Formats: sequence, structure tokens, C-alpha cells
Amino acid sequence: MEKNVLNEIHNNGFAIVKNAFSKKLVNDLFDDLKKLSQVKMRSTNSTNLIDSKLIINPHSQSVNYLKVINSKITENYCLNFLNDKFYKIINKKLPIYLEESSYKI
Repeated sequence: MEKNVLNEIHNNGFAIVKNAFSKKLVNDLFDDLKKLSQVKMRSTNSTNLIDSKLIINPHSQSVNYLKVINSKITENYCLNFLNDKFYKIINKKLPIYLEESSYKI
């Protein structure tokens, strides 16, 4: 994990990490994206349905998105930004953010 990528994420909220995933996986993700259904949402100021371009839970509809979410690369970035630094019971190298999300239901 490169420090400049971490700084970009911290400052901009995102970063482009080149060659993080194989070209085949990226192409498969684009193919899956064409097949995934977009959610229709209500407009905030009327009862009309609008095309939100939002796809909810792509990882539950595509194995390729699940591969990206469960990859070591994604986990390392999540550990860095989402783990609670003050939670001392569990080893810092374990994904505490997953545990905390289940309590917020």
C-alpha cells in the first residue's frame, strides 16, 4: 500500500490505483455492470420515478464484484481508514470495521 495513495484518499476521498486488479477482472466488472439492474427512485420534490443510476449491492449479484470487495488490496485500505484505532480488544490487523457494522442494524 503506497503512502501517496493513502494521502490521496485522505485528501480527496478517492484515488486511482493502477494495476491493482487484472485487466480480465476489470473487463468482467464492466460486463457485469451492463447486466446489473439500476434502482428507480422517487424524486425528492415530486412523486415521479427517476433513473438514479444507482446499483444497490452489486456484490450480491456479481461474483466479480465480490472478488474485489474481498480482495486483500481492498481489505488493507479498509483496515487503514475504517478500523477503530481506540478499540483495544481485537488485534489491529483484523477487520474491526466489519464487526462494528453488524452492531448498527
